[in-house]
Amino acid sequence: MPGNMPPKWWTLPNPMVDYTEGKLYEFLSSYVPEYEPGTRYEYANLGFGLFGVALARRAGKSYEELLIERVCNPLGLSHTRITLSADMRRHLVQPHDLELKPTPPGICRRWPEGVRSAPTPRISPCFSRHAWG
Repeated sequence: MPGNMPPKWWTLPNPMVDYTEGKLYEFLSSYVPEYEPGTRYEYANLGFGLFGVALARRAGKSYEELLIERVCNPLGLSHTRITLSADMRRHLVQPHDLELKPTPPGICRRWPEGVRSAPTPRISPCFSRHAWG
């Protein structure tokens, strides 16, 4: 996780809700990798988020616009979005924690963090929460 997250971010129900693209750039401006490139593998959603930001900037669109244009529409995923309509929110699957207790749905930002999908005949799982974790 980026080093400029709130204190005890892991205890928050949605730690990325206020993490903006500006905070990402702030973090990256002083980040020094722990290892030399190519010497160790470590999974990090941060890189995928940064890649999504770069793609959206190159296309001159928001990440959500690019996602809808290049992924959702071609695949017929009309109920898969970052920003959900009222109708989509009505059909959103209730998320649960590890103890199977209901939890509030994650709030996705308009940059690469995750997408949500309301059930349709084509797609029934809910893709949500944080892609950064």
